[in-house]
Amino acid sequence: MELPKTLIYVYELSMDNKFILGLCIIGFGLLLLMSPEKHSWIFSALAVGIGTGIIIKKSEKSDKDDK
Repeated sequence: MELPKTLIYVYELSMDNKFILGLCIIGFGLLLLMSPEKHSWIFSALAVGIGTGIIIKKSEKSDKDDK
C-alpha cells in the first residue's frame, strides 16, 4: 500500500540539507527582532531557537550502519 503523497510527506523525504532551512528560520527570527511590535522578541527567540535546533540536531542514521 502506497502512502499518500502530500506536500509535507514529499518535502520530508526530499530534504537532505537541513542546514539551509535552519539558516532561513534563524534569518526570519532576526528579521522579527527588528520589528517595532511589542512582543516580537518572543517570536524572534522561538524562531532562532528552532532554527538552531534544526542545525544542531544529529542525523537519525546510526553510525553502526556506515561501518
